[in-house]
Amino acid sequence: MTAWDLAMDPMMVAGGHWVWEQTGSYFGIPLQNYWGWWLTIFVTFWLFLNLGRIKPDPEVPPLASHWLAIASFALIGLSTVITDFEFGLDGPALVGLFGMLPWVVLALFHNRTTGTRDEPEIGPP
Repeated sequence: MTAWDLAMDPMMVAGGHWVWEQTGSYFGIPLQNYWGWWLTIFVTFWLFLNLGRIKPDPEVPPLASHWLAIASFALIGLSTVITDFEFGLDGPALVGLFGMLPWVVLALFHNRTTGTRDEPEIGPP
């Protein structure tokens, strides 16, 4: 999520949607913005993984939710990178591309190599 923010925030500032009281060193955005997002996402995922313990729906194929999450992240990231390029924000576009692409590739590789083994068995053995 922070990698996506690296591409999205400069676009939002350039479009006049977000204004910083004091500009920062990353395309006018203060670095503490990214530290704040990283910490927020870290805590959110930690809480989800350690307190949520959500059980999968037996009606949904085990990998369907994984593929949907990967596709959603990839499409949102790609649309942000393309929009950055269209607005002439080549630097944030490249940072976003190289910041998000490794996560998409790792997730795709993980899904292909693990299959359903990382999901608990549902139903009778």
